[in-house]
Amino acid sequence: MFSVFLEDECGTLVDMEKLALESVRIELTKYQIYHNSMNCVLRVKSPYSKYFEVKITKNMIDGGENCSSDYLSIHDGPELRNDVLQGLDLRVCEQSVLAASYASSGDVITIRFISDDIDASEGFWLHITAFREEDNGACHESEFQCMTNKRCISEHLVCDRFEDCTDASDECMLSTPAIIGLAVGGVILVVALTCLAIYVCYRKRRQKDTGSTGHLHSNSDILNSTEDGNKTDIYSYRPKSTEIQAIYDVIPYRPTSTYRPTSTYTINGPYPQIEKNHGRHVWITAPPEVTYISPYEQSVIP
Repeated sequence: MFSVFLEDECGTLVDMEKLALESVRIELTKYQIYHNSMNCVLRVKSPYSKYFEVKITKNMIDGGENCSSDYLSIHDGPELRNDVLQGLDLRVCEQSVLAASYASSGDVITIRFISDDIDASEGFWLHITAFREEDNGACHESEFQCMTNKRCISEHLVCDRFEDCTDASDECMLSTPAIIGLAVGGVILVVALTCLAIYVCYRKRRQKDTGSTGHLHSNSDILNSTEDGNKTDIYSYRPKSTEIQAIYDVIPYRPTSTYRPTSTYTINGPYPQIEKNHGRHVWITAPPEVTYISPYEQSVIP
């Protein structure tokens, strides 16, 4: 939105038609606080003989009691002797009770600000929009009609992030930054869900390739006594993978008696011959449906 600083344009006329403006913002000062001892007058002319809708969007005028020190006045016409806008106080300061907006009866308004030489504050902002009344209940094709008061404003003011209609019907439900934020958030969410899905598939595939260890027996199942006093260790595997993985888990073991193999054994199939020596060896996986039995002979250590 085009902005004008009152303190820089004192005594001038802002011709919105020459500047090709349909709305303008008038700010008292570009500094943090306004100057003392100001007496500044600015006139604004609407384009194409339209009327004005004026909103006081910021009111930080240190006017004291009854706005006797610093104050703003907006006159409905080109002269200070013209009345102020209908419904507006003669003097406006921080203590004033303001309406949502004020309308002019002509195409020129006069803005005046006065401050004393003691205290100062941030000042004021005015949002001024040119409008015209509807013709036979309709606006022109290049205009937008406000919902509540049926006033016609330029279509270029629609969805510009500034409320030019009193009821804000000219603004979109979501601003441009909000739409961009939602779009970026949606992309991030999709990427995150995709990465999660890939990770889950990878984990499942890895478990399928390596097999399950849920078939391992406890130590009590490994050694079982027989009637003849010999020990047998019986293993029965049903893994998910058909690849043999000869992985040893050697557990140091020194019992009161030792068991020595009387023979060697080979797992069914074209796999290496395995000889059972001292210690315990546990096969993690084996081909499906494989069962092997190895005989052990008990002998007592001297």
